[in-house]
Amino acid sequence: MSAPPQGFGTGGGLSPATFLGTYTGTNPSNPANGYWWYRADLGQIWMNVNGTIMPVGGTGSVSIIATSVTIANTDVYTDIIVVSGATLTIYGTVIFHGNVTILNGGTLLSSNPNASSSSPATNNYQFLGNFYLNGTYQIAAYNTDNIVNSITINTITAAGGANPTISGSGTLNIPSGVTITVNVTTTISVSTLSVTGTLTVDASVSMTTATVSGSGTLSVASGYTLIVNANVTWSVPTVSGAGTLSVSSGYTLTLGANVTWSLPLSVSGTLSVPSGYTLTINANATVSGLSGTGTISVSSGYTLTLNMNYTITSSSVQFTGSGTLSIGSGYTLTISNNVTWTLNISGSGTLSVSSGYTLTLGANVTWSIANISGSGTLSVASGYTLTQGGAISISIANISVAGTWANAGYGIAIPSGATVSWKTTGSLTTASTAGTLTINGTLYYYGIASSYNTSEVALPSFPLSLAGTGIGLFTTTATSSGGNSLSLSNETVSAGSNDGSVSTSGIYGRIAISSISGSAVGKYALDIYTTNGGYQTAALIYIGTANTSYSVNFTAVANGDLIGSGYTAYVRNNSNSAGSITITGTFYD
Repeated sequence: MSAPPQGFGTGGGLSPATFLGTYTGTNPSNPANGYWWYRADLGQIWMNVNGTIMPVGGTGSVSIIATSVTIANTDVYTDIIVVSGATLTIYGTVIFHGNVTILNGGTLLSSNPNASSSSPATNNYQFLGNFYLNGTYQIAAYNTDNIVNSITINTITAAGGANPTISGSGTLNIPSGVTITVNVTTTISVSTLSVTGTLTVDASVSMTTATVSGSGTLSVASGYTLIVNANVTWSVPTVSGAGTLSVSSGYTLTLGANVTWSLPLSVSGTLSVPSGYTLTINANATVSGLSGTGTISVSSGYTLTLNMNYTITSSSVQFTGSGTLSIGSGYTLTISNNVTWTLNISGSGTLSVSSGYTLTLGANVTWSIANISGSGTLSVASGYTLTQGGAISISIANISVAGTWANAGYGIAIPSGATVSWKTTGSLTTASTAGTLTINGTLYYYGIASSYNTSEVALPSFPLSLAGTGIGLFTTTATSSGGNSLSLSNETVSAGSNDGSVSTSGIYGRIAISSISGSAVGKYALDIYTTNGGYQTAALIYIGTANTSYSVNFTAVANGDLIGSGYTAYVRNNSNSAGSITITGTFYD
């Protein structure tokens, strides 16, 4: 330790000759080096120590560390200042009764000389005064530092500025019941951070720590960000606060335990959730990279946004919860596994279900995703409701609704080139102002009601308004087989007219259609008329472009009444149709 600066007595105490008096709320202007005063509002002695205005606690003396000094297993009763270029090495059990100040360029090094890979050392440090870290606190390899009392890491105004860093190849341990609060912008690069107590981040902190472990809590205060700038394995179970945890691009945060995240999460790098672990998200989060085979659970009221292309397989991360999964614009979440979801879905991106797989909705959910595509199946299970929260473009091959699809007045679009087969055995509802189904591709819809009457029936009803330039064919969910048949080859049937005839055989009549066109844009009804005087609906047809032949593969079944054998049945174009209709296919009855 060096000699005391000007103003100290020969024993290290403060000299009455350099006392400037008592101040409240402010410090004296430009005090000379070595001069001191009492801050009545803080109950502290303050001093100019080599250009740094700082409190000196109640010890009445300051030790200036200007060279390399080692202390171990002792109580330190003076304030400590480690200046630039100097290193104070500590180990064992050390209690600092006064303030500890590490100036920029100075180092507090924790290093037990006997520590080794076969015999690691544990150090216990207590800071009873203030801890000012303008420089570096370094923990050497094979050393574990227990901070045994709650402290706040601050900086102090000094001529050399501040670059707070906690580094080294050792371990910083925050025991149960202890809180370390980081109040200044700090870089934490110690090899392992073990949190059984609480680490509170009240400033922006850059972390390059390889392992964050323990059973405690890490909290980031509002307005601040904890930035992960290294590959890190994370097993602290509780992450809270109103601040943000950010994983920088090029780095991976890997879970090493079940973790609950209750603060906003931003991952520009990669979030890895290994098998057997669950990340529970209790805050809004954005992820741009994802790996692993574990589970992410999104809690109700929160949104996980995926700004990445990702494929869900049997060996990928799985998603659960009752919150919202949002797919960012330009990105696709692909389902290549049979899964049941309870999540709400939103975003401007695309949800795609691969061929041979089914995404089943097993809860009441709200979907406002911009696009649903793929060659697989989207299924709404019985007893549950999918409520639209916005317009959706649908190009998925198959939709099955055993529950309820609540359109809520929003638009549904079938884009050009898409063919969608939609079967509703539950219900399709809309708002008092109906939503619009815009068909620019091809829609095969199974789920309308078939009417039977002894006079001509009205056009079949459908809850949504119809628009677009494509073709929509709507029929019942009934099936039919066998029967007598009649081939239809470009048969044109005017509105209100019958065409073709076949003897009834006691089956539900059906019309297998391979090509169809209409003379006008609008709605048509294909009916089956039988000579017993009965009319029944087989299909509602929407023609989006007049006089255009649409190639289709659709069978319309009329199940309003089962007509017995011995009558003659005709294909009829309902008199309320938009115009004449031309059909190629086969008529069975």
